[in-house]
Amino acid sequence: MTTVILCEKPDQAKALYAVFATSQGTIVPAAGHLLRLAEPEEVNPNWKIWGTDVLAPPGLRYPHRIDPKRKSFLDKIGIALKGASTVILATDPDREGQMIGPEILDHFRYRGQVKRVI
Repeated sequence: MTTVILCEKPDQAKALYAVFATSQGTIVPAAGHLLRLAEPEEVNPNWKIWGTDVLAPPGLRYPHRIDPKRKSFLDKIGIALKGASTVILATDPDREGQMIGPEILDHFRYRGQVKRVI
């Protein structure tokens, strides 16, 4: 069983490493928002000029797009998650931080145990 500790920023990873080293698992940082929702026209070119029917098309979820400048962070997280049985989300407790961790796990379709530390 492997545990991955996912934090929001590289400086948080350094601070966690100083306290835990690797005794609690692999520590991997994001770099803020690594993903964004696709624009409507990225999903369907006909939606470039859109109306209210495009806001919530039936049965369709808007996919994520990867920030190319931060792709290396996402790649490292993906590698760490491959063998992980548990993920501890140590992202910031604010609104953005609360979303960053679950968004990344959703992107990788992670289905193991998830814990939250604030």
